[in-house]
Amino acid sequence: MTNVNTYNGLIEAIRSWTNRNDAIFISNIPLFISLAEQQFFIDCSTLGNESYVTGTFNANNESVPKPALWGQTLTFSYIDTSGNIVVLKRSTYEFIRSLAPANNVIPSTALPAAQLPQYYSDYGYNYFIISPTPQAALTYEIAYFQKIQPLSITNQVNWITQYAYDALFWSCLDKAYRFLDNTPDADAYNQKYQDRIQAINQYNKGRKWDRTADGMKD
Repeated sequence: MTNVNTYNGLIEAIRSWTNRNDAIFISNIPLFISLAEQQFFIDCSTLGNESYVTGTFNANNESVPKPALWGQTLTFSYIDTSGNIVVLKRSTYEFIRSLAPANNVIPSTALPAAQLPQYYSDYGYNYFIISPTPQAALTYEIAYFQKIQPLSITNQVNWITQYAYDALFWSCLDKAYRFLDNTPDADAYNQKYQDRIQAINQYNKGRKWDRTADGMKD
């Protein structure tokens, strides 16, 4: 197989395996790759995409921007004024607004340490909302699944080309043959892709268990 561990190599392999050199097909190969990458992220949110980002709350600001290429939140935690790590509880936007309707601040008599953040929720697609509103510039950490940096002429490799290049290639051929209206070959390569994704996800179940298992239990 032609080296498909890089963007340029993937383009050449798709052209070679389909035996197509016409301009319209060649111009659509980047689209096949982009669609295959998006499909991979939907089908296989693996720990290989797990990322961490730190920052500080802005005092009296209830919103926090989501990390670049954010896909799904794993945990959201911060260090309180006593140096303890506090893991925020995921909630709904409606719960947060009903819990703290007045400028997202809970009266000090309502809950212990009421002014310290306790909950978070999606706030549109690009932000989180924190409740109660942080009153100090506390350090936070977000663990999340990151969408894979898309391949391009200037970004020749990413996580998929390193660890799942075969799955990406089979998916690209699936997209290419559907473009060519060749359903039998498209279905055949889609099956290869599905088989590889199943294997990756099976492996990932063990990785997720390692991440969430309670090490204090037998």
